[in-house]
Amino acid sequence: MTIFAAMAFATAPISAEAYASPSENAVTRAAQEAAEASAVARKAAMARLGFLEGDWEGVNVSRTSDGKETRSRSADTIRYRMGGDILTIAGRKFASGAGLDDPPVVENFGVFDFDTETGTYRVTAFVRGLIKKGTGHFREDGKLQWSIAGGARNVRFLAWPEIGEDGAAGWVETGEFSYDGGKSWAPAFEIHFRPVEPAPAEADTADTPE
Repeated sequence: MTIFAAMAFATAPISAEAYASPSENAVTRAAQEAAEASAVARKAAMARLGFLEGDWEGVNVSRTSDGKETRSRSADTIRYRMGGDILTIAGRKFASGAGLDDPPVVENFGVFDFDTETGTYRVTAFVRGLIKKGTGHFREDGKLQWSIAGGARNVRFLAWPEIGEDGAAGWVETGEFSYDGGKSWAPAFEIHFRPVEPAPAEADTADTPE
């Protein structure tokens, strides 16, 4: 070994495992394996929300406490972020008779992520200047359910994929309110979302002969 090789060997960094005892190394490896397993479980759970991803529009049928119905349009832009670790939902609700190009009357933003320790989804909602927290899970019937508690009423949501009569893949969202701490629930709204149709391309008539 040359003197330069010996110097390089002597000054090379030594890993923490070289100083650790066999039992400490075992604990480190166990922690790494647990972190990797947690990441795999989180990815799998978040992948189950894939039916929500996309650009969507639908008719929002809302019901008041006295049973009256109103209809308006809603649009959701849903995207995976951070390598699929979170799912963001940007929602807009429009006045009755308004189109998607009109200013919305309500905007909201939500984030889904998965808590591997509890096995449930964490939901953070931003609505009208308020931040609300909730949890979610998939029910035995395959529908995604999440709930948000706050104020005088609790809110429960359901979502599941649906194939429309036109054959287009979409999904359904329903909401329910409870004013007695979850003992009874009343329907609040129902939306059947379909993919947003792209705007038709304008024909280029600049070179069209007369």
